[in-house]
Amino acid sequence: MVPVWVRRLALVVIAAGLAGCSAALSGLQPDQELYKFNAKVSDVEFGMTKAQVQYLMGPPRNRLYEGNQEAWLWCQTSNSQERADAFLTVHFYATRVAGIHTYGNRAEGSCENFFRRVEWLEDPAKSAAAKVRRRE
Repeated sequence: MVPVWVRRLALVVIAAGLAGCSAALSGLQPDQELYKFNAKVSDVEFGMTKAQVQYLMGPPRNRLYEGNQEAWLWCQTSNSQERADAFLTVHFYATRVAGIHTYGNRAEGSCENFFRRVEWLEDPAKSAAAKVRRRE
């Protein structure tokens, strides 16, 4: 028979170990949404339709129009000082993805306050054919 004090000590050690694991895992929690956002961003492809992009990314935070082009903007705020907020601009031409621009920003505050000015594609058809992602 195991003495009661040994069982209690074992419970205290197990509880302390679980508390330590919980604290370690919570370090990932603040930027979990940022990791999910970046994973979805990498799945956006040239030639996708607006419906496909919206299904993947959700509704854009902003939409802008210039001539026959449309730009949808998303962002995800980082909750740690080690990582920058993440931004995505998707350019549409003829209802298909013609340009993809990603960038980061380390300014404090909600990412929605720090969208960059959209740089419209000079030749959207050529950009769509080149399939070059702009990353900054």
